[in-house]
Amino acid sequence: MPETDLLEIRELTVDLMSPRGIVYALGGVNLKLGRGEIHGLVGESGCGKTMTARTILHLLDEKRSRIRGEILFEGRDLLKLSNREMASIRGKRIAMIFQDPAASLNPLFTVGEQIEETIRQHEKISAKEARKQTLSLLERVGIYPAGKRYGQYPHELSGGLQQRVMIAIAISTRPSLLIADEPTTALDVTIQAQVLSLLKDLAGELGMSVLLITHNFGIVAEICSRVSVMYAGRIVETACVKELFDRAAHPYTRALIRSIPGTGKTGEYLPTIPGIPPQLYEKEEGCAFYERCSERSERCRSKPKAIEISPGHWTECTMHQDGLCN
Repeated sequence: MPETDLLEIRELTVDLMSPRGIVYALGGVNLKLGRGEIHGLVGESGCGKTMTARTILHLLDEKRSRIRGEILFEGRDLLKLSNREMASIRGKRIAMIFQDPAASLNPLFTVGEQIEETIRQHEKISAKEARKQTLSLLERVGIYPAGKRYGQYPHELSGGLQQRVMIAIAISTRPSLLIADEPTTALDVTIQAQVLSLLKDLAGELGMSVLLITHNFGIVAEICSRVSVMYAGRIVETACVKELFDRAAHPYTRALIRSIPGTGKTGEYLPTIPGIPPQLYEKEEGCAFYERCSERSERCRSKPKAIEISPGHWTECTMHQDGLCN
C-alpha cells in the first residue's frame, strides 16, 4: 500500500441474508483514498455507497452478512481486526457523519454533553478539560454563542446547526478519515453551501481525508478532488473531478451527467436513465448496466474489468477494453 494512500479497498464483497434470499450488496469494490483528499462517491440510491461506508466501520450485523476482500487503513486490514480493536479505531481514527442528524443525536442529552461523551470515550481527560474542548469545537464549526448552545437539546437547534454538531462530534478526536454520508440532504441550498464550505476548511485545517457520499454531482464539483461512480455494488469509474466531467468514460457516468438539470430553456426535455437498477438477488454475470445502457452490444454480456484509460482515470466497461467506446 503506497504511503500516499490512507485507505485502500480491494475486491470488497458483501452478501446479506434477507427473507427473500441472499442480497449480493457489494460485488467487488475497489477504491483508493489519498491522505488529505476529499473523494466523492456518487451513484443512485441503493447502489452500495452507504453499505461500503458501514462495512469500513464494522457496522453490519455479523450474523446476517458475509464479507470478503480487504480494507486497508493506515496499512492495517480492518476486516481482520477484532471488535475490540475496531472499537479503538471507530470514532477516533475513522469518524462518520450520518445522513439525518436529528435521528443520530440523542434527544435526552444536551449537544454539549454528547460532544463531551465522545471526547472522554477516546481521551483520558478531566471533565473540565472536556468541556473546554467542547466549547472550542462548537466555535470551530460556527456555532455561537458556544456557552448557550452547549446546554441546548437537539430539538432546540435548526437542521443546519444539528449537522454542525454532528461535524463537531466527528472531528472531536481529530480523525484521519471522515466519512460523510449525504451530509446536506435535509438542508436548504444556502445551509448546504455553508456545511460543505465548513467540511472543506476543516479537511485542510486538520489534514483529514474525507469520503463524501452523495448523489449530487454539484456537491462533487464544489469540494471534491477525485470521484468514484458506483452502480449495482461496483465502482464503474474513478477519475479526478475535471477529467470525469470533461471525458466521462462509462455510459452510466455519462447518463448521470446528462440527467443533471441545467440552465436550458423552460420546458426543455431533461434526459433520464430508462429502467431501474438491478435488485441484486442474483450475481451479475456480465455488465450490471447492460439492460439500461443505450450503447450496449453482445460483448457487454461478459464481465468487464477495470482499465486505466489515462493516468488516474479508471473505468469498467467492456467497450473500452475493446477500444470501441467513444
